[in-house]
Amino acid sequence: TVHCRHSTITNSISNHQPYLPKRSLLTAMHPASSILESSSTILFLLLTTTTMIRRTASLAFSHSQQHSERIKVGILGSGITGCTVASTLLEASSSLSSSSNNNKKFDITIYEAGRGIGGRMSTRQIIDDKSNQPIHQFDHGCQSIATPKSNAFQVELDRWKENGWVQPWKGRFGTIGCNDQNKIIFKETMDEEERYVGYPRMNSICENLVLSQSNSNGGGLSSTLEVVTGTHAHATHYCPQESSGDSTPMKMWKLENRKEQPLGNYDWLIVTDRNSAQPHRLDLRNANMGSYAKLSNESMESIKSCTTMVAFDKPLPLSVDAIRLNYDDHHDPSSRKEVFGSLGWIARDSSKPGRQQLSEDGMGECWVLQSHPEAAERILQMEELQNASLTKIREKIRDVMVEDFIQSIPYLVSISNSSNDKNGESSNNENNQQKQQSQSSADIISSIRHSVGHRWGAAFPLHIETQDSKQNPFLDTECHMDSDKQFVACGDYFGEHHGTVEGAFLSGRAAAECLIRQVNE
Repeated sequence: TVHCRHSTITNSISNHQPYLPKRSLLTAMHPASSILESSSTILFLLLTTTTMIRRTASLAFSHSQQHSERIKVGILGSGITGCTVASTLLEASSSLSSSSNNNKKFDITIYEAGRGIGGRMSTRQIIDDKSNQPIHQFDHGCQSIATPKSNAFQVELDRWKENGWVQPWKGRFGTIGCNDQNKIIFKETMDEEERYVGYPRMNSICENLVLSQSNSNGGGLSSTLEVVTGTHAHATHYCPQESSGDSTPMKMWKLENRKEQPLGNYDWLIVTDRNSAQPHRLDLRNANMGSYAKLSNESMESIKSCTTMVAFDKPLPLSVDAIRLNYDDHHDPSSRKEVFGSLGWIARDSSKPGRQQLSEDGMGECWVLQSHPEAAERILQMEELQNASLTKIREKIRDVMVEDFIQSIPYLVSISNSSNDKNGESSNNENNQQKQQSQSSADIISSIRHSVGHRWGAAFPLHIETQDSKQNPFLDTECHMDSDKQFVACGDYFGEHHGTVEGAFLSGRAAAECLIRQVNE
């Protein structure tokens, strides 16, 4: 059975039964985050603005299954890692019951603090107030999946491709850097590696991971999965001797929300967010995880990032679909930062497969702008943003990055158009000439239909050398297990492929396999 309490779960995945409303939640659903089929939306809005969406894969268990040993697992985070853990456990549940002496089943709950499933694989959809239909769509986290570096992830990516969960992103791509004369240059990289994206959205991969096992196993699947979004879960660990003394096995973990309302008791806790043990977070503050928290805080930091999503009502005069601005090529970056400001990545999101042209005439474009780390720190450390509301922070991010993007468009046009001659070099004179010929900034600004900023407090992991060893402990393993406390930490900060979708998947799979081995033992 797969239960989903979502505020942003989609109904458009092929070969899946529609979600059915069952009962209202205690918290109201944000209208801008509702992503539902048009045939269901009107009925939902008439009935209630708070909805529980539940998908049932099997309606009943056999008598023998009801008496199988059931293991409750709580997972914090619905990104690639968390969804991989859940998918792997569900897939393994049938094999665990193949032995007559081992009939264990998993009851899994994923808690996601965001409005929708996906974590940093999230997709933002902007909903029209009148039609209640999406009019703009942005992959504002992970931009694409690079060529696999491990056999295990190559096999998994092939499965995603076969199932139609991902498709290749084909277009014109490039990198902006400097040559030895410190002139800004554009280098095309379209043929250097494959790029895959979730279809029809980046977060479709996570949705399919948690839904696919119910379809593949049919009514025989007796493990369960529930996904709860919009909920910050805080964990408290209990020692077995605290049991009341009755014959009922004591659950090791109690989860509560921010209002200290109970969410449930669990045998195992799996944490996928690298910041969960940070002092400012409540996730593990009462979890008695001192050794792991110390290790995590001493060995790991997170790189912040700012993102802005912009929708235009007509195409921009750019011949490239994505540009990465390289500030780490050992040349003075000041000239690039003077031209491009906060920008570190620029992408025409509408060029990805399955992304609709959502303007009235079908000619609009959606762009995603991401900052470089230094710019993110500079923006977020602005005096006016200290103790500011999240809304104020997002507005400032948007204003800064939109202005930088608009001002850089003439230079981007000049550099990308000259890439096939003079090695893509650009001089001030050429830039000024192109600036006069290109679409004016005023025209571009007037074509903006929607723009919104977003702050990623933990976009990428940064490993710190410890005093005892030059090798960071998180690079030596793909997950961390404390079997005594029935706790597993995992995420894209583990292993040699850290900071990537591949690293997130490998860590999630390793965490599930560790738990399965422990259960079998």
